[in-house]
Amino acid sequence: MAKNTVVKKPSKFYVFSKMSAGVTYNDYADGGADLPVIVRKVTIQGGAGIANKNLITPLGVMTEVDADDMEFLNRNGIFQQHKKNGFIAVEAQKAEVEKVVADMAGDDPSAPMTPADFIGQKGPKPSGVELDS
Repeated sequence: MAKNTVVKKPSKFYVFSKMSAGVTYNDYADGGADLPVIVRKVTIQGGAGIANKNLITPLGVMTEVDADDMEFLNRNGIFQQHKKNGFIAVEAQKAEVEKVVADMAGDDPSAPMTPADFIGQKGPKPSGVELDS
């Protein structure tokens, strides 16, 4: 007779983001006068490609969420779209951000432009942009 094994669900999850801005995913319920009210908010931090106060530009950021929030995010259509597009990855164990985001999609469309964005572009370039030939 096989022993009963209990599979323990992780109590924490780690959401890795390559988005430039943080995103708050909301859950709504019916309110009075047919106006929806927010009943839950989960914010996934952004900041990939944005220099911080120490002038360090991270390739991605990590946000820790609990199991209940992760269950909500897995039902959220916008969160799922961000995952599908490669801007979000979820891990059950903490890991180095740079290792996880290395295989993810490139910059999200809201990322600031860099000199590399002007390579091959005809016409004038913004002042101060120098491109290696």
